[in-house]
Amino acid sequence: MSDLTTITKELNKGKNVEKNLAAYMHQMCSLYHRFSQIKLSMNFYNVSESMKELSSAAAKDAKPYYDRLVAHLQGYLEGKEVSVEALDVLRNEVKERMEMITNYVDRYAIYQHICNRVEYQFKEGSLDQDYYETGLAKDILQYLVEDQDSAVVNMKISEVVGELPMRLTRNKFLELTHDAMKLFVGNERAGFEDFQYMLEMASGIRSVDGMADAFPQLWEILEKFKNTEFKDISQEEFQSVNDALSLAVDFLTKATDEYVNLMEVVNDFYVLLLSKENAFMDAEEDVHCKAILRTLLTGEELDSMDHFIALEGRQEKIHSNILANDSMIDEMGISYSAELASEELAREYENLQKIALLSSGSYFVDLESEKVEGLVEEGDVSAYFDTYAQKMTQVFHEHGRNYNRAVMALVISQLPVFFNNMQELSDYIQVSLAQCHEEAEQRATIGIFQMIFGVEED
Repeated sequence: MSDLTTITKELNKGKNVEKNLAAYMHQMCSLYHRFSQIKLSMNFYNVSESMKELSSAAAKDAKPYYDRLVAHLQGYLEGKEVSVEALDVLRNEVKERMEMITNYVDRYAIYQHICNRVEYQFKEGSLDQDYYETGLAKDILQYLVEDQDSAVVNMKISEVVGELPMRLTRNKFLELTHDAMKLFVGNERAGFEDFQYMLEMASGIRSVDGMADAFPQLWEILEKFKNTEFKDISQEEFQSVNDALSLAVDFLTKATDEYVNLMEVVNDFYVLLLSKENAFMDAEEDVHCKAILRTLLTGEELDSMDHFIALEGRQEKIHSNILANDSMIDEMGISYSAELASEELAREYENLQKIALLSSGSYFVDLESEKVEGLVEEGDVSAYFDTYAQKMTQVFHEHGRNYNRAVMALVISQLPVFFNNMQELSDYIQVSLAQCHEEAEQRATIGIFQMIFGVEED
């Protein structure tokens, strides 16, 4: 049998296509199967420990989904037929749960931004006026230029823009978002759709059905925040709001970890089910992985690390082989669509595509969505901007100044860098600082940037 590298090279050259297509899918399925089985046994250890302890409300929230996964895994280890469809239902429910959590994270980020500034109304200390007016801008610029990597610099610019006092007019804000949208004209529609998702999430205008019922306490806290007038807030009321915010953020942080870890295990198991019929097994790996899983599923402690030690280094080696050859998966669909039209090969290829998605590291990727084809046209941008501008105008009308400034800051920080040179950036920093006349916000700005710089606040 030819090795995978040779098969991939021959497919790239159009040689022995029919034979090599079947061999390629067979060998790739084998690699993915081995890779996911090892990952599953390793990662399930961490998830099972968290579910055993149930030390947080977030872990308790994820427990029902974990229990269903355990039932499927137990059936698999007992040699029973496990339904791919049933696991797909579980995966979609976990995915929907995570979409809600992500939505809450972005909504709470707005109030976190507000509270980080309002707290300085009640925080002891005085303003270093000279440093604010002359030294801070210099330190920010120094922070930005100390790296040579342009990607790092752009990331820092986005960070800085999001933390500077926000004094853009609503029209200027919408102009900047429109300019960012125009960059997608002539590019793939999929990228523009991703940008729309990011923009709407940062703006707090994208919702997920059932959010209030799924997490009633988080929803109630948001409703409390909506009815809070931060401009004239008392210290007692601020403390109550800030305490509620801290509790919510703590839950969301832990819930994100719980559901990411759970979904990684679900995806690994999903790959095993999709690949098992078309994969070569490694008998030694199979014994060690199943021994780990059986022990963990019984709730017992592992009496030794021998099984883990036996698997050391294998995962990395297999993954390197996958990365060296996985580009052919997409190429096959383009170059050999006719050859893949037969019922058997079509099913194997569909499974391999799903396996690649599940193994991509994008844990919550949609497995069924059709690829968005075509390029973005000016009319697409104009239509979407009109809709977005209308929604944001309503947001600005319904909320107070603190909220609106926080939203604009968070959105602007997500846009592609819109400065043509360092002078424009320097001017933006200077103007943003100069237009802020509120002492509490000036102190907050210094404090926030000192944390960014890694300097202890005075």
